[in-house]
Amino acid sequence: MPGHILAHVDCASPYSYFAIIHLKRIRPVLATYNIKVTFVPVFLGGINHATGNKPPSTLPARGRYGPYDMRRALEQFNTVPLSAPDFFPMRDYDQDVYEAIFESLWIAVFNKHIDLAKPENMRAALLEGGKLREDQCDEILKLASTKEVKDLLNANTKRAIEEFGAFGCPWLWIIKTDRSGQEVLKEPIFGSDRWIYMYRLLDLKFEDVKLAPADGPKQKEIKL
Repeated sequence: MPGHILAHVDCASPYSYFAIIHLKRIRPVLATYNIKVTFVPVFLGGINHATGNKPPSTLPARGRYGPYDMRRALEQFNTVPLSAPDFFPMRDYDQDVYEAIFESLWIAVFNKHIDLAKPENMRAALLEGGKLREDQCDEILKLASTKEVKDLLNANTKRAIEEFGAFGCPWLWIIKTDRSGQEVLKEPIFGSDRWIYMYRLLDLKFEDVKLAPADGPKQKEIKL
């Protein structure tokens, strides 16, 4: 069935990064089902404040667990080593540019620990890799400080909370439609480790995880 995945993400969230990596990798396959993926930038701090949620690092038990989970996620998504800096970068809002440069900016912050809140660092990071021209970088930096762009981010965040029920990031809003375009299912998924749930909701063909026995093919594989 056709559908639409609205992925609400923030560069202050490492799991938003993992969600973007995965959704971009599987987007060509999703397209064969006529399923669209849209990344929506939101302000995670605003979501946390409005819903009473707290960053994992502020909760001692979750803070101690975090390094284990991060190591496993890095292995699963096959990406560069990451660690949280003591600052958070500016957000970029244009959809096309957002998708093109989000991953590289995220790595600049969480891998290289570059403070993108400083305009000169943001400009250098935008230029790195040759994805943007200098005039495009200057335009992004100019727009980022405008009321229009800030209002758009606030509107995205408010809608994520009030319409989609978000309390964290990444927050995926799954819409399934019938062939006529009528919506037949709308459900949220929180996090970057529940892809099987999404596949089932959208009636996609997939191979589930299986546990293979240690002593060879004589034993039956156990489906997880």
